[in-house]
Amino acid sequence: MAANQRAGAVRVNDGAQKESSRRPLSAGLGVYPPQRVRRFAAVLILLVVPAAAALAEAHAKLARSDPPAASTLRAAPPEVKLWFTERLEASFSAAHLLDGERRRVDGAEGLVDAVNPALLRMTLPVIPPGRYTVVYRVVSVDSHVTAGELTFRIVR
Repeated sequence: MAANQRAGAVRVNDGAQKESSRRPLSAGLGVYPPQRVRRFAAVLILLVVPAAAALAEAHAKLARSDPPAASTLRAAPPEVKLWFTERLEASFSAAHLLDGERRRVDGAEGLVDAVNPALLRMTLPVIPPGRYTVVYRVVSVDSHVTAGELTFRIVR
């Protein structure tokens, strides 16, 4: 009986050896220790998150203006300048001026600057003291739309 058990054990071992000689499907991929996997994941996150943030920041945002938003001036400025964080599509970007009653001021139309495509300029007609609102809608060269407004006041 001991010989039969050994013979059976040999057969089982022979079968096990045959099965273990086969390569598993994942054999070419390798098995990495958990520390290495965690390091790889951390590096991947450090690369992906800033790239996603950069894509989110791709919109043309108002960087600054002259006159500054919410400013009070002693005289009317000859023009309003709006600087954006991205280049603008001149064909689809514009601005206009509203008076204190939110009526459109004739002759105050904003256009993208020919030299600096991130600058929108608005030449102003002679305007009396009061509160004014610059309303803009711009399209960046990557086709994102940004709209907004800013106010300034003229006092004498």
